[in-house]
Amino acid sequence: MESKSQEPAKTKNNDFDYFFQVLILGDIGTGMRSVCSYYINGDYQAWIYKLGFEKKYVEYEGKVAQLQIWGRHGAERGAPLPRIYYKSLDGIFLMYDVTNCSSFESIEKYKSIIDECAPSYCQTVLFGHKADDEESRKVSFAAGSELASKLGLPFFEGSAKLGSGVYEAFDKLTALMVAKAIEDKRDTKIRFRKKEASKDEKRGCAVF
Repeated sequence: MESKSQEPAKTKNNDFDYFFQVLILGDIGTGMRSVCSYYINGDYQAWIYKLGFEKKYVEYEGKVAQLQIWGRHGAERGAPLPRIYYKSLDGIFLMYDVTNCSSFESIEKYKSIIDECAPSYCQTVLFGHKADDEESRKVSFAAGSELASKLGLPFFEGSAKLGSGVYEAFDKLTALMVAKAIEDKRDTKIRFRKKEASKDEKRGCAVF
């Protein structure tokens, strides 16, 4: 089981340095809920997406990032994700099921949508899930690695059930998002402040 990063102490009163919106993306049955649940709660069977997204605070090189992690609610019921949802993303955790060839074959389709719809600064990692089930494996590590290389993506395999690979992949995604924000000199908290201001306006509060 991989080691879990500790929750940074610097998270009170919205005291963080970066704000990133992340989407976990893949076909139905790839285990998106399990991966997110394990990453957020340390338990792959814990319920998540109560309010549409979950928050995770991550410390990276002395800075704290708030990750707002979204799941594909409609996709879990078979509906496609509206393309407009990609417009505000900073990162995508793109995943497939190593025991399901169809989910692997969908990756290039998702990458085309990402390239078309997501911002140019959006970062993506590729994750092969359910690597604990070797008896049912249909997609080899080599095949996943080859596809990731073709698409220009960092590649990881793992299992939320066994607690392997998930933190490593999310840590890489966080590092990429932070590096890109620094490179672009982009204030990632602008959207967070707008969201908070919108909440206050709805409450009838003045925002200064």
